[in-house]
Amino acid sequence: MKVCLAVVLLLLSAPTAAPPAAGQLTAPLAVVAKASALNGGLQSFTTRIAFDIDLHAFLEIHPTLHATYYFKRPDKAELDFDTIPAMAQQFQHIYASLATPDKWPELYTISFAKRPVSGEPYQLKLVPRKSGNLDHVLVSIDPVNYTISRSEWRYKNGSWIVMQQTIGQVGSYLLPQGQIGDFNLPGYKAHVIATYSEYRLNVAIPDSVFRQ
Repeated sequence: MKVCLAVVLLLLSAPTAAPPAAGQLTAPLAVVAKASALNGGLQSFTTRIAFDIDLHAFLEIHPTLHATYYFKRPDKAELDFDTIPAMAQQFQHIYASLATPDKWPELYTISFAKRPVSGEPYQLKLVPRKSGNLDHVLVSIDPVNYTISRSEWRYKNGSWIVMQQTIGQVGSYLLPQGQIGDFNLPGYKAHVIATYSEYRLNVAIPDSVFRQ
């Protein structure tokens, strides 16, 4: 992207930013490394998820869907609904495509979305290395425990998804407890509240569970 000369001169003449606070990370890949180290001993898990959905399409409907989510390192994930209505297909794609932070450098070009500020979440911008409909992802990383508190997907067709999540202790690991998602996609909009339960940690999951 070309930056006009006036903007460059304005940036050069701006006051020098305050030095980073002690312990504050100044490189986006350093933040990713911290997030990658979280739950390092967790090789696999399953969890039940209940989705309370407020869907606006041709009709307004309010279904509740139940699913099992499977994860296996390094990057295998699957969301298996108990029943498969048409609306579940989009959720399957989103949840199954969520990569762990250790895979981000391989999949994305990573930068700070805004300058880090002491005490505030780190804001990362992830741009896919492979061209597709996804333009970029914005991710908020907690500066204390390096969990993901918010993700925002922006698509080239104008669609978007915003997801906020709460994290809790499960055994010796920090894992999602709930999520609130807003979907603005072609053909429908949805507000979704997801509740996680019944975690099973470091269990054997056959590769046949995961779609190719």
